[in-house]
Amino acid sequence: GKLTNDHEMSCSILATAAGLNPWKSRIDLLGEMILAKRGENVRTKQTAIMSRGDTLEPVLLKQAGIELGLAKTRWNIETPIRHADIPLQGSLDGLCWSEGKTIKEDPENGVYVLTDTKEIYIEGDGVMECKLTSAYPEDVPPAWRGPMQLQGLMDINKASYGVLVVCYQSIYWRYFVYPRDEQMVKDIHALVLDMDRRVKEEDFFPPESPKDASTVY
Repeated sequence: GKLTNDHEMSCSILATAAGLNPWKSRIDLLGEMILAKRGENVRTKQTAIMSRGDTLEPVLLKQAGIELGLAKTRWNIETPIRHADIPLQGSLDGLCWSEGKTIKEDPENGVYVLTDTKEIYIEGDGVMECKLTSAYPEDVPPAWRGPMQLQGLMDINKASYGVLVVCYQSIYWRYFVYPRDEQMVKDIHALVLDMDRRVKEEDFFPPESPKDASTVY
């Protein structure tokens, strides 16, 4: 279940706030956050699919640690984390630690490295995010399937790398290893500050559809 509150920005909604989520508009998100600020309960009941996804996460994260050769992995983290400088919170699916190693892209074994050289040297603490989806496997996940969330978590936890574990169609497991993206982190800071102001001032984005206009009304 969701550990963070509903009236502040969290890493899981960064892509939606940026207008990059095809399933939910940023106006719908902002409307929910404003209602939560007013004291209303905007949460929906966790579905069976979501609950079962939570059950599988520890298995996926543990196996990712083994296959990537990470020294330590940790999951079932029940305390949210908070950024020291901006109003951003996050829920960690997992944490990992490396004694220092180079990971090279290996598509045959489901390992993808998101750098120009297709390899990355990782050392020290890293963060892990896990997603389960019925979508077909991807070589580069869209921002809303974890990459932007991962960057936010990396920034809060001061990590230099992150591992996104995605289980596609229940059988295709892929591990995406990311370095810290300074430009995305900068964009996240600007986005969080803008959304925080909009929630406090109840200042909506201009509507982009009839549904958006209805939400604003």
